[in-house]
Amino acid sequence: MQVQYSTRAAREIRKLPAQDATRLRDAIERLAGGGEGAENLDIKALAGRAPWLRMRVGDWRVIYRPIDPGPGYFVGRVINRRDLESAVKQL
Repeated sequence: MQVQYSTRAAREIRKLPAQDATRLRDAIERLAGGGEGAENLDIKALAGRAPWLRMRVGDWRVIYRPIDPGPGYFVGRVINRRDLESAVKQL
């Protein structure tokens, strides 16, 4: 599967400390791969914001949605957990 990043999400990942950025990229790759380890990801739907989903990776949240049509995901934001509510309002 392919993963597309919004300009904002790509910038947010670049600004993170290297260790956090690596953890996030690994989790996104597991999500896209759908194979081993993907079932252990902490993923929930964002209430009232279908089709957006939230994946928890430590203190960080990846806000993404499936790409229509076709297999893959679009990553809209990568934010700290404390900023989740304000980021969701902007979707």
